[in-house]
Amino acid sequence: MMKVIVIGASHGGLEAVTALTERTDVTEIVWIDQRDIPALVGSELKNIPVERIKLFSHSKVTNVNPKKHMIEVQAGGKSLQESYDKLILGVGAMAAKLPVPGNQLAKIKTLRNRQDMNDLRQAALDPEINHVVVIGAGYIGIGAVEIFAAAGKKVTVIDVFDHPLATYLDSELTAVLAKEMTEHGVTLALDQRVEKFVGEGTVKEVVTNQATFSAELVVLSAGARPNTAWLKDAITLLPNGMIKTDDYMQTSEPDIFAIGDATTVYSNAAKQELTIQLATNAVRQGRFAVRNLTEKLHPFEGVQGSSGLKLFDYMFASTGLNTPASERFGTEVGSVFLKQKILDNHLSAPINAEVLFKLFYDPKTLKILGAQILSKKDLTAYINTISLAIQAGFTIEQLAYTDFFFQPLFNTPWNLLNQAGQQAMKQAGIV
Repeated sequence: MMKVIVIGASHGGLEAVTALTERTDVTEIVWIDQRDIPALVGSELKNIPVERIKLFSHSKVTNVNPKKHMIEVQAGGKSLQESYDKLILGVGAMAAKLPVPGNQLAKIKTLRNRQDMNDLRQAALDPEINHVVVIGAGYIGIGAVEIFAAAGKKVTVIDVFDHPLATYLDSELTAVLAKEMTEHGVTLALDQRVEKFVGEGTVKEVVTNQATFSAELVVLSAGARPNTAWLKDAITLLPNGMIKTDDYMQTSEPDIFAIGDATTVYSNAAKQELTIQLATNAVRQGRFAVRNLTEKLHPFEGVQGSSGLKLFDYMFASTGLNTPASERFGTEVGSVFLKQKILDNHLSAPINAEVLFKLFYDPKTLKILGAQILSKKDLTAYINTISLAIQAGFTIEQLAYTDFFFQPLFNTPWNLLNQAGQQAMKQAGIV
């Protein structure tokens, strides 16, 4: 019989708690978060037998003592101690603040979790906010851009890269998205670095190395750092502050497990441990931590880093490696790019939308390494197929001739994925 403490109520923590309630050998579950757990989890709490859980909302764990199997919690103005048999850390990561003058001004908000997003949606309704500056043109930042642009705000997005979503998508796709944002009135301040924030108490301007932008609200989405400094004396941390875990989510202490954004995950495409902070990874880790609580039986199978998003009229998704990632890791890749209609050309829009698809593969082994897709029609599920292909070790030749269904109102006799595989075969000199 076990008492298990879970620290963190985001996606990974929720999944871990859910899985713990399914184990008959877990007799007591303690769930702790600095935020309001019921409000954070929402309706999903209805699916959990809460009578088996001791909730500590608005509570902060300040110390972990592995030798005594004890934690210290600040709750309700008191310092409490809780013992554990097993401990699962879902401590997450915090949005990074820019180390520039003026970063303490009011109305500079971070965006990392569900509550942050809800706060921004409320801010989008504020008539006193007209100019919004979003710093960071990754997935999180782009999501904020759409919220405020759709609300009629004047939005500027600043990023150090020369195109948006630079670490997620290749230039063929980002060029389309950049044009889409510009047409919706978004100002792209790319290849720029923030030098300071200006204002008296509240931010009024954002100054970069090239220009000055008005702002009644700033949204920071320029990276994150793990919330782990307080754990340095309890478990082994990596040089960048991430928690070191094995294939079973176990830390350097056998009874302490770690999941979510404060941990690395194994990339099946890059063949190495990477920081890939996605909710989908956290929920898998949460489940595997619970599966391996008492015995190392189920090694984590790695991920592809699959993700997707909508920006105005476009929907896009990606998985595995892309050109920037392959250059960063020194991985040689081959790639093919398709830009075509979804259906036979005689069918007209909106039924027959255009699709952009890029496939990456290993030129030596011919194994599939990644893909990305963009269209005004929701074709993002294609990326799930590629993710499965990467995990299964499929080659471009297998993809070229995989049996996908054909129906004239849905696709073409050779599926888009078939065509990408066949084009890659030609490029690789395979008959």
